[in-house]
Amino acid sequence: MLNKVLLYVTGVSFVGYGLLCFFIPELPARYIGYSLTNADSYIEMAAMYGGLQTGMGLFCLLGAIKTEYTKASLLFIIFTLGGLAVARSFSFAFNDDPLTFYTYGAIFFEIMTTFVAAVAFFKSKS
Repeated sequence: MLNKVLLYVTGVSFVGYGLLCFFIPELPARYIGYSLTNADSYIEMAAMYGGLQTGMGLFCLLGAIKTEYTKASLLFIIFTLGGLAVARSFSFAFNDDPLTFYTYGAIFFEIMTTFVAAVAFFKSKS
């Protein structure tokens, strides 16, 4: 049950954020502090934050719906969000500039989701 709830919540979160970034890349760019100065930057934001996040969310939703993809989806969360959490936390530790709610929220989401995914992964049957 935990694995399905986690995959649905994570999937909907990623799809929602991904679609927002796909259709309105200026909005998250402003939160992060990015400048979309040309077509390349606009397209990169839409693709990497929009397309990639949406695809990740759809994979999580697939794992929630189709049991044969559940463990793979949990492992996917562990590796991707775990990697993001490690990199973001490491960068956070060695950065003296002030941070915004965006970074604190991302670190919290990534660490907690990775932890819950690991618990669900190791508790689920093969």
